[in-house]
Amino acid sequence: MKRVLFVMGLCLAALSPATAQTPTPLRIAVISNGGSQLKAWFINDLKTAQAEAGLSIEFVEQTDARLDYVILVHGMSVRAGIVIAFNPKGEIVTSVLRAGPIAAKGVMEADAVDLARQLAAIKKG
Repeated sequence: MKRVLFVMGLCLAALSPATAQTPTPLRIAVISNGGSQLKAWFINDLKTAQAEAGLSIEFVEQTDARLDYVILVHGMSVRAGIVIAFNPKGEIVTSVLRAGPIAAKGVMEADAVDLARQLAAIKKG
């Protein structure tokens, strides 16, 4: 009888969907030279890009003790947009540079996607 119950339990476990573990979120602070609107737009684009890159991101303040990265979003007039990721020591970890004004929707979205992919690759090691 115990064997039958054990086998039934194994069958039920095999039929139930596997529970995927959620990845440990990266704790990121975003700063911008273009004001709060540019920062908000970039955060929204990065939120969208994180799932595609296989990341989980928690947006925190720059003063957070468990901060993983500070992301600087910088628009250089209408010439280019640059996004730089710094580690807590202030060292550059990765960056994205794209021609065109960063406030242009397609430019910022592409920067967010590229940054999310690069951070995912760094996290995987």
